[in-house]
Amino acid sequence: MKKDWNKIITECMCELYANSTPKADFNELVQFAKDNNVVDSTGRYNIHFENYEIEESKFKEIFDSYVKKYKIKKPYLYSFTVEIYLGASPKIKHNEQ
Repeated sequence: MKKDWNKIITECMCELYANSTPKADFNELVQFAKDNNVVDSTGRYNIHFENYEIEESKFKEIFDSYVKKYKIKKPYLYSFTVEIYLGASPKIKHNEQ
């Protein structure tokens, strides 16, 4: 699992952004930030994730599909959750009740 970790995270992010509003190509966002040295206050590349949002139910559906697809279990599940939910994913648009 360790050697494919970045691939799994990137693949999930790509799907999240493909389903966000507006739609975006995650790899292009990252490449643009690298090419233009767009960094945040901590020195990480800033893809301006706050400009994109995704429905909460769709986010959870995609997240859960990657957990299942790659059989992500403890202790990796915690790390995956942090990377996706608190990483550079699109903002979650909470469903109206």
